[in-house]
Amino acid sequence: MVPVFDDNFIIGHKLATKYLSNLDALCRRDYKGKDYFHKQIVCLDMDAYESSLSGNNDATMDASVGIADYENNRMANSRHLLVELRFGYKSTGNIDVENMRRKIRHTKDLLVDDRIHERFVFIYEDKIAPQAKSYLKRLARQTKYNDLGYWDAVSVADFDVYVFDKATLPYTPINDIKQIETGLKAKFQKDGYNGLVNLIDYWINEIEKYEQKYNLQECDAIAKTLLEVLDQIPVSSIVFEKDYLDLMRDDVKRYVNA
Repeated sequence: MVPVFDDNFIIGHKLATKYLSNLDALCRRDYKGKDYFHKQIVCLDMDAYESSLSGNNDATMDASVGIADYENNRMANSRHLLVELRFGYKSTGNIDVENMRRKIRHTKDLLVDDRIHERFVFIYEDKIAPQAKSYLKRLARQTKYNDLGYWDAVSVADFDVYVFDKATLPYTPINDIKQIETGLKAKFQKDGYNGLVNLIDYWINEIEKYEQKYNLQECDAIAKTLLEVLDQIPVSSIVFEKDYLDLMRDDVKRYVNA
């Protein structure tokens, strides 16, 4: 199970009608036009929301990013990840713990939502992030700073693997691909070409069902397995069987990398 971005969670939030943004937009606004993030990570602009309420844009975390747990191609437990951008920091000397605590508390109050990730992220320049991480870790050992154990100081590169874009994660097939391969080979050994053709026909029908559900990755996974098995089957000496398998192979290829 890994955390992934859940843009729909943020887009569906009531604040999104006025305060929907992305992290790069916040960087460009606050840090002289710099683009730090490769992905257009959707977020709620909490500074803008707080400014609209009190005129103060330094009392909240910068953004709320939507995240969810991802496993077996499914997302669950959608929640807010509170993020503070700290690219202007040159050292750990100006880390104000009480100020950071207030930002977290106030942002949670403004969201009025119990679906908030237990950890809080502060993103620094690459050179400063390790120092900030070490500093917070040392402080967290003290009883009065126990809550800092839930604060993560990261670089942009760290953040790329702190939360993932689910599109970059490998697809986990719904069907047991190895079992499909074993079953096809066993069918050929037992019933020859006719048995193999009937079983491949069955799996082509299953592929078509997944296509109707727009699960093209499952189509691709099954189709590649069928082709791998077909490529391992010895060529039949019977012209009809050879031609039929060639036609079947062409039919299966339509679903590869669909």
